[in-house]
Amino acid sequence: MGLKFRRCLTVFLAFGMLLTVWPCAAEDAPAAMRVEMEETRVTVRGVLPDMPEELVMLAVYKDDPAAGIGRGNTCFIGQTASDSKGSYGFVFGLEETDGAGYYRFLIQSRSMEAPLTQELLYVREADLERAFSLITNAADAAALAAAWQTEANVRLAMESQGLLAEDLTLLSGAEQQQVAQAVLDGGQEDWTALAASFNPALAILRVNGAKKTGLADMLEQYQAALGLPLGAESAWAKLGAYQSRVTELLDRARPFSPKAEALAEVQSAFSEALAIVEVNTATAGTIAKVLENYETVLGIDLSGDYSRLTSSEQTLVRAALVGQNFSTAAAIKRRFEEKVKKPGGTTTPAGTGGGTGGGGGRPGGGSVTGAVEVTGQDKHCLLYTSPSPRDRQKSR
Repeated sequence: MGLKFRRCLTVFLAFGMLLTVWPCAAEDAPAAMRVEMEETRVTVRGVLPDMPEELVMLAVYKDDPAAGIGRGNTCFIGQTASDSKGSYGFVFGLEETDGAGYYRFLIQSRSMEAPLTQELLYVREADLERAFSLITNAADAAALAAAWQTEANVRLAMESQGLLAEDLTLLSGAEQQQVAQAVLDGGQEDWTALAASFNPALAILRVNGAKKTGLADMLEQYQAALGLPLGAESAWAKLGAYQSRVTELLDRARPFSPKAEALAEVQSAFSEALAIVEVNTATAGTIAKVLENYETVLGIDLSGDYSRLTSSEQTLVRAALVGQNFSTAAAIKRRFEEKVKKPGGTTTPAGTGGGTGGGGGRPGGGSVTGAVEVTGQDKHCLLYTSPSPRDRQKSR
């Protein structure tokens, strides 16, 4: 059987064994709630330490798009008294007709301002086996897409095993067939292999179909499936308002193929866009670190001829990259290599045009527009201009 807590995306699987689930801490669930399920037997236990010897009620509902709470989808309602330590417990059985689906558990007592809630996806072993067989034995992409379009239990089984099947309804029929083909072309030895093909394909198609203004949100929503580093401490997060410049460059690279082998193409396009914007928004004080971070992505060599230049010459090379408006990694590489060959030459505009890479530096910093060597001194005077950053607009 499979269980997945929708809130914390934890998947549990057991075959013929008692399954004990400790839900992840939820914002609306400060007290413990433990759910144990063995086929149709359900046990709910918990502790309300501040509510000893108090009447506790449990209500369990199954998600049904055609019915609201208390209208045809109630699975269980019962009450019991907590003990002197606030512990409570319920045991009940699901009907065979209840089957796979999302179940919502609500614990309420007289002293609680709001009920404890937990929602989980429950799928029986038989549903998992049948869904896996349908997927791995599908005659073609059309047959596979038809199976998950028409059979809710197949989609639920997929969701319980980490596949983003809940988002299939956001794709067109033709796009669903593209995802199905990616699954058939990928590994099928187990659910993990299926997810490795299914999730990237679906995520790529969602990115392809996103509006330009909503592309950043789409990347963040599917960052795990796409393998993109977008966490709080990532270079992406630190760009702030300049994230829109990354998505402008990615917009040019769309559409991407949903095939599994094309995932590297998406990752490469993102890394290159990030590198371009990092260079375009760098200052004299940060450009050296940016070049180190993106040496491979930009295709430059910091350990070759550049490393044999004097410190003053390296400063001139870096200064030639700051305050420009590069639109491709190739343009950055070309400028870098030109300046390495003639570090003391005149700094001329990059000539990449377009404005999509974004120049002008980051808020609070400046952009170097040129480097003027002062005769007889081992230092350089750098001219700065104020940036004018554009705000990122988000849309879901």
